[in-house]
Amino acid sequence: MINNELAKIVQDAAREKGIRIMELNKMCTDLPYPRVNKVWHGIGAVKFCDVEYVLDKLGIKIHYVQNA
Repeated sequence: MINNELAKIVQDAAREKGIRIMELNKMCTDLPYPRVNKVWHGIGAVKFCDVEYVLDKLGIKIHYVQNA
């Protein structure tokens, strides 16, 4: 399953900074390319921690709320 909204957020943020997927992969030194690629394309099986890490590298912070 593809999350188009996630893919759009990541790709738009990268585009604003002039970053392509290979440059983003180099920035994400703690993740291998397949995991960065999943975030880039919004693959549904991506781990939340990977999304958070990649977005942090792009200067985007995630705020989430835990429901009790």
